[in-house]
Amino acid sequence: MSLDATTAETYARVRGADAFEKVLGNLDRLSAHKRERGAMDPRVSLWFTVLKDNIEEIPGLVPLATRVGASGIYLQRLVYNGLGLATEEQSLHARLGWREAELIRVTRDAAAAARLDFNASGATAPEISLTPSHEERPWSACRRPWTLAYVTVHGNVLPCCIAPWITGHYDGIILGNLYRQSIEEIWWGHATKASDATSRPTRRPSRASGAA
Repeated sequence: MSLDATTAETYARVRGADAFEKVLGNLDRLSAHKRERGAMDPRVSLWFTVLKDNIEEIPGLVPLATRVGASGIYLQRLVYNGLGLATEEQSLHARLGWREAELIRVTRDAAAAARLDFNASGATAPEISLTPSHEERPWSACRRPWTLAYVTVHGNVLPCCIAPWITGHYDGIILGNLYRQSIEEIWWGHATKASDATSRPTRRPSRASGAA
């Protein structure tokens, strides 16, 4: 679940909609529904795109994750590419400073105490997500396409979560559809192999990442 704030005010400013309490209410109901049935799935994780505007709210993710029964917290950097509503001045990519490092440390300690996973997009450490990398290829450290499947609400399987926002040819990035094919067929299919510059892993994806 994308939750780029831990207060209603910041959520409305960042996401452009006054829907913070509605989102939390939906997560509360899902958590209660799972408890009633003794179910572990679907697993919920909170995803937080780190901006200059919301960096101070990172530690607040821990109590929210605990409240809604989330299994973990994931930070992801805003990589500005000139498209959409993102602005370059909000990006903290390759700009890890003392304050950012301290906030990440505090959140990590709190998450560990609460037995929550605390990682960054690409299954790497949160600090790495904000430290310098190859500027011409800011996405190169992400390993998610080799271990996960990104699935839209329509069942389309895409190479990664950024793919829809960097192309004008959406149909060309669809690897398959889970309403018509199995995940094995898509993962080992021709379209998936053709989309890779390097070979795929020799195992199926560990989990699917969905878009709401």
